Amino acid sequence: MKPKTNDPFLRQFFDRVPADVAGTFTDDQLDAVKLAFGARTRGSHAVDIRLPIPLLVSRFYIVFLAGGERRPGKRRQLERALRPVWTIANAIVVLAFLVLLTGATFGVLYAGKRALGIDLFPGIDMLPDKTIERMLK
Repeated sequence: MKPKTNDPFLRQFFDRVPADVAGTFTDDQLDAVKLAFGARTRGSHAVDIRLPIPLLVSRFYIVFLAGGERRPGKRRQLERALRPVWTIANAIVVLAFLVLLTGATFGVLYAGKRALGIDLFPGIDMLPDKTIERMLK
């Protein structure tokens, strides 16, 4: 008897395993098999964005995944130990994202202030609006 599962990796795995053996796997054993084979199947996340970034010498890629958490606690602990979230590279990416988000937010707020003609501090020119307008023309 083949176990019922929605996991694409496990469906493919059970297609290759004899039916009498497939029914003997425990959840912990299946998690270990997935970790051992590094299951990288698509389609199991609500958001699955994968972007290649070609550079001069090599290629990089960015992956953004989001969806409901379905991993058991032991697997989450193991993955946290194997792949810590706060590495130098991750900190740099988070910092760059926050800088871009902050800049975009201030830009939108400034554009809204200018469009509505709001002067937050009368008599004090926080940004040289006239100079900025001349530069944009």
